[in-house]
Amino acid sequence: MYETIKYEVDGHKATITMNRPDALNALSPHMITELRAAYQQAEDDDNVWLMIVTATGRAFCTGADVKEIPGDGKVINERPYLSTYEQWEAPQEGTPPFRSMTKPVIVAVNGICCGAGLDWVTTGDIVIASEAATFFDPHVSIGLVAAREMVRLAKALPR
Repeated sequence: MYETIKYEVDGHKATITMNRPDALNALSPHMITELRAAYQQAEDDDNVWLMIVTATGRAFCTGADVKEIPGDGKVINERPYLSTYEQWEAPQEGTPPFRSMTKPVIVAVNGICCGAGLDWVTTGDIVIASEAATFFDPHVSIGLVAAREMVRLAKALPR
């Protein structure tokens, strides 16, 4: 059913696994579309009481797939990646909608987690990081200001 993710239900648990290990689970527009469909599928299933989000390979999620951002900043595939001021609206479509969901979400970070990948850390109900997990924000390396993720991360970290 899905190409870039795996969706499995076991008992009352739905596991959504990002499955683009060769791209370090970077978010392509197609992957964002599939993730949003899987979240909704789990939310709508009365048999599912809990969601777990994880990934295959050495990275949990490395943010937006910059290889899919066109040089002219035009809309591509299902979701827009823009290189203009409008870029601040487009990434919101990739943000997990966990805060508005009725079911708890466990985020199991298994490796590199950076950029928009930090959105899972800041919106999940419970975050579990493996010993291999690393966290950083590379936005400045592609000419962007680290804003949304860093503000949310500061609020999410224990004091």
